[in-house]
Amino acid sequence: MKKIIHTQQCGRPARSQSAQTGVMLLEAMVAILIFSLGVLSVIQLQAVSIKQATGAEYRSMAALLANDVISRMWASDKTANALQTNFSSSTAGASYTQWLSTVRNSGLPNVSSDKSTLPTVTFTTIPATASGPASSRAEVTVFWQEPGDTTTHSYIAVAQLR
Repeated sequence: MKKIIHTQQCGRPARSQSAQTGVMLLEAMVAILIFSLGVLSVIQLQAVSIKQATGAEYRSMAALLANDVISRMWASDKTANALQTNFSSSTAGASYTQWLSTVRNSGLPNVSSDKSTLPTVTFTTIPATASGPASSRAEVTVFWQEPGDTTTHSYIAVAQLR
């Protein structure tokens, strides 16, 4: 019995087996490279997502703390002198000191005097006008510094107290 060997398919000369050696390995390596780049991209996306979520948590916490001190101001004597004496960060009144303790225990990172990240509360007195009585404008600034970050972040809340 004779073997018939075809030397041409579709009008082209047949390639030898040695010319095709390693092509499948090369295709597998390219596929693994593309897959690896995809996995690395997903991991980087996850890392950025976690960092953004942590930043959002700190901003929310700062807003909550600023609203806390403003609520305390609304519940107290709202005269300009009483607000300045009790809540101003420059005079470190009793109410400010109590709120500062709350801020330090809140979990907001790096809130300390050595890093200049203590929260500030300042007041501006607005004189009485024909349309309304005298009032005080309170500006509360909460500072924090995220772990591993060199920049100081802040949240500012402004309230007018009558």
